[in-house]
Amino acid sequence: MKRPADIAWDDVRVVAAVAATGSLTAAARQLRLSVPTVGRRLDRLEEALGLRLFQRHSGGVTATDGVEPILERAATVAQGVDDFLRAAAALERGEGRVTVSSLEILIEHVLAPALPAFRAAHPGVDLVFRADSRIVSLERRVADVALRVVRPHEARVVGKRVGTVGFGLYASAAYLARSPIEAPGDLRGHAAVMYAAPWDGLPEMRWLTERLGGTEPAYQVATAASMAAIVRSGAALGVLPTFLAEGLVRLAEPEAETRHVWVVLHEDLRRVPHVRAVADFLGDTVAAALPPR
Repeated sequence: MKRPADIAWDDVRVVAAVAATGSLTAAARQLRLSVPTVGRRLDRLEEALGLRLFQRHSGGVTATDGVEPILERAATVAQGVDDFLRAAAALERGEGRVTVSSLEILIEHVLAPALPAFRAAHPGVDLVFRADSRIVSLERRVADVALRVVRPHEARVVGKRVGTVGFGLYASAAYLARSPIEAPGDLRGHAAVMYAAPWDGLPEMRWLTERLGGTEPAYQVATAASMAAIVRSGAALGVLPTFLAEGLVRLAEPEAETRHVWVVLHEDLRRVPHVRAVADFLGDTVAAALPPR
């Protein structure tokens, strides 16, 4: 037997086709080759292996005794080659699956409305969303692309600032009718909703704590969506991202650090067409909804 490097692995597909169809003619039709070409490739592989795989006869071919395990593996290799070529072609066309890590509120309120247009433009790209409040590893491919509200610092990860999240102190009209606010700088005695630990130390939470002047929060939650729901119900006031505050009354702007939104991906993926398409979609969508400043 010759060295594996001397074997034309595409000839294995010929062997698999001949075994599956039972004739050189049918195999040639399946592979879109001429019958003489199929015969030459089969002879070449048999010579390289030092084995006679098939007995030729007028009705077609018959596998020689004892070669069934080889033919089974040839079928596996041929399928693998076909899968490889299909995957390469799909990649070239910009098709594939992309996992996106993001805060849940960005998925629900910023990305979701734009998904129909993305699907129409990229029908071959399947998106898997991970709702993550913490940073996930792009090096370990936990996700392919991420939307983050902190600047990336990992090695071999690239990022682009695409948007800015603004904040405001909000209340519903019903809350204000029941509990008027004369000075947003003094909120003592008012019902407020805030984050529970570990998010209670965020700048906007510290800002609100100072203005409550010792009044304990009436409600504590883990997500911005829950906070917005409580404020919208009229049960309390709270500091919300502006894109969650439609229909609410803005009372003040917290003195919080600017919260930028970044599109982040591993440097090895930035030129992969379908991943690049998703990263561009995320950046354009966030920039339109939350313009960077």
